[in-house]
Amino acid sequence: MDQSSTSSVTTKRLYMCRRCRAPITPTPAQARRSDFMCSSCSHSKLAAWRQSNPERIQVHRARYKQTHAEQIRAADARRDKKRRDRAAERFAKWHRQHPDVRPVIRKVHLAVLRAIRKGLLVRPDNCEACQRSGCQIDAAHYDYAEPLRVRWLCKSCHTMWDAREPKTYVPQGGAA
Repeated sequence: MDQSSTSSVTTKRLYMCRRCRAPITPTPAQARRSDFMCSSCSHSKLAAWRQSNPERIQVHRARYKQTHAEQIRAADARRDKKRRDRAAERFAKWHRQHPDVRPVIRKVHLAVLRAIRKGLLVRPDNCEACQRSGCQIDAAHYDYAEPLRVRWLCKSCHTMWDAREPKTYVPQGGAA
């Protein structure tokens, strides 16, 4: 008897992606179907299908929203609560780290309110940045050392502007 026929050598089968011919390790479901496709080819195929069938995607999303409205509402409420809690914690942390700034900011905001009441400043109906109307327009300060030098921005534009251009703060003993 030939020695080579009695040895049991196990060879691993090499699977190839059917689109790009890259070697892959198929999932059990792919192995059962003999459908071997790598994840990047699978994702690009799905993206192409979505691109060519936007109306079917829209119908599916609308049906899902309709049948799962309560779960979506509950998930939105949980997400919004987490977001509010994180924002409140950031606000509290910042104020704990900068206790001398809060009185300065309060003085500046009160100065703007008095100027509006006296007619020195007029709150416009539209945001200066995005021209949106029908929303609350804030007085956004360039510098708290100049309390009446403001831009009139909606909440979202004000937040973005403050992130891009942080304000300068005058210490408690300074002129505000």
